[in-house]
Amino acid sequence: LVLEVGLGAFLYFGFNPGYQVVVLFMTSLMYVFWGIIHHWLCEDLHYKVIFEYLLMALLVDVVLLSLLFRA
Repeated sequence: LVLEVGLGAFLYFGFNPGYQVVVLFMTSLMYVFWGIIHHWLCEDLHYKVIFEYLLMALLVDVVLLSLLFRA
């Protein structure tokens, strides 16, 4: 649900790259927080899981920002 709302907001604000950057960072932040909460509730939260969620969010941010601001 977080990723669907983020994608919808990213496409909705297609006219303004500044808004898209904010939506991208907020979606990534919520993705990481929801992943941590989910694994905490399932009682299988480890540092590796947190690191994986952070790296995936960072990778997606870098790729989308490079596409958004390509010259």
